[in-house]
Amino acid sequence: MSTNNPDAMNFQEHAIYHIYNRSNETLFRSREDYLFFVQKLEAFLLPCCDVLAWCLLPNHFHLMIKVKAEGVAWTDSKFRRKTQRLTEKLSFLAGAYTQGFNRRYGRRGHLFAHSTKAKRLNDESVSIFNDFGQVDYVTTCFLYIHQTPVMAGLVNDPAQWEMSSFNDYTEGRSGSFVNKEMAYQHLALAPHEVEIQSTSYLDDVLLNELY
Repeated sequence: MSTNNPDAMNFQEHAIYHIYNRSNETLFRSREDYLFFVQKLEAFLLPCCDVLAWCLLPNHFHLMIKVKAEGVAWTDSKFRRKTQRLTEKLSFLAGAYTQGFNRRYGRRGHLFAHSTKAKRLNDESVSIFNDFGQVDYVTTCFLYIHQTPVMAGLVNDPAQWEMSSFNDYTEGRSGSFVNKEMAYQHLALAPHEVEIQSTSYLDDVLLNELY
């Protein structure tokens, strides 16, 4: 599922999605900006979904989430079009961050290039991955999200990028909002394999299926 209109999203309970959005300018100018976004993410999204992986980059972000029952419930308002709560909260997240960013830097107008998009990930086995057998889209997306800082030339190793969930899985970083236990229920990886596989080549054909 991929759409330019967040109101057209139709989330399914227990389904896993790749959530992403970008800006045509720098989205995070400082470490404080990144942390502010994380704070808003936790406040708005965690009641509606479990976050399995995430990464924030200078001009865009990626999330991999599993939808809770609260996320598929419909809003009940006499004054607004009915939407699912997760769709509403994704809109609130972008709006709240934009408002805070605009106040901080004295700017006006939209910050994100388009509405937040979502692509449902199935667990069909699609590729042989080194010595670990078949890998599904969920695992591919998980690895891709953690590799994006390296792909963007920001760092040489995923562990060097603070603003992702990679170190939650490899170093046991405390205080994280990532649901690692749930993630391992869906990943074709054991805990000791995450670091090894996160430096493996990801086929472009598979990556195109994540958007």
